[in-house]
Amino acid sequence: MVDTGKIIEASKMPIYILVGLGILNFILGLLGVGILGAILGLVSLAVSLWAGYNAVKAFKLDLMGAGLVGVVVSVVAGIVGIILATIAITMAGGGAAGAAIAVVGGALIGLPIGAVIGLILALIGGFIGQKF
Repeated sequence: MVDTGKIIEASKMPIYILVGLGILNFILGLLGVGILGAILGLVSLAVSLWAGYNAVKAFKLDLMGAGLVGVVVSVVAGIVGIILATIAITMAGGGAAGAAIAVVGGALIGLPIGAVIGLILALIGGFIGQKF
């Protein structure tokens, strides 16, 4: 049975980390240091792996719980990413049309793909947590 309280608790720290990385990436992009975005992207993938590992080790969830943690973390971080992308496009002069495209594209494409990637990475992390 899925314990939603444990899933929410296990999701908090990875969400804080990913939101912080997203804001840092946003600020670096405004400063013109966007190349670090790729490095922060890899760190974000590692956070998703750790979220699954931590869900199994620290919160005693099973693989299904670890996968759900990955989905929750990815969706919440994705929503924050959509908000930041909308702000960046608007600041760059993209206007309302550009912002609308960012929101719709992020919601229809980015969130589902991010949820699947978060699920897979958290399952891998959870599997590692079960074995080691």
